[in-house]
Amino acid sequence: MIYIFFSEGYEEVEAIAVVDVLRRAACDVTMVGVDDLKVKSTHGIEMTMDKMLSELCDPVQGDVFILPGGQPGTGNLSESVMLKQLFQKAYEIHCTVAAICAAPTVLDQWGLTRGKILTCYPSYTAEIKNADVVDRDVVSEPGLITARGVGVALEFGLEIVKHLKGSAQSEALRKAMVMPSS
Repeated sequence: MIYIFFSEGYEEVEAIAVVDVLRRAACDVTMVGVDDLKVKSTHGIEMTMDKMLSELCDPVQGDVFILPGGQPGTGNLSESVMLKQLFQKAYEIHCTVAAICAAPTVLDQWGLTRGKILTCYPSYTAEIKNADVVDRDVVSEPGLITARGVGVALEFGLEIVKHLKGSAQSEALRKAMVMPSS
């Protein structure tokens, strides 16, 4: 099970492109509203979520927990105590956490990046205090997958597919989506 969390002001491409890639790979993806079932993006696009954060049970049932970027969405995600607790528990039991654009700063604030290498949107690198930031589009570490921003959302989704289902399935999906080889 994969959970992707939406808060008011999420970046639509970073969220929806990732959901699309994962569903094309036949992954079980649940879109979760942090504060509401209907969540408006940074550009005013309203999406209806599958579930509310308050409806989720134990993170043992999850494999990957994803945060999209966007403003003010990233700030709204970071303010959710319930979401923070969920991610910390998921990370403690060795689930993978993933974030794109500004959202890796949230994982860093929550203490989930210590000793790791990650990437994020260039203007947010100074906010990362517990990890080493590298200038790469997508970075995959044990328990942590990060990406730089909207332009690499499909790559981010494919990296999560690779993590869950292997390189062959990720590459087959890349080919089917007519994406250039990485």
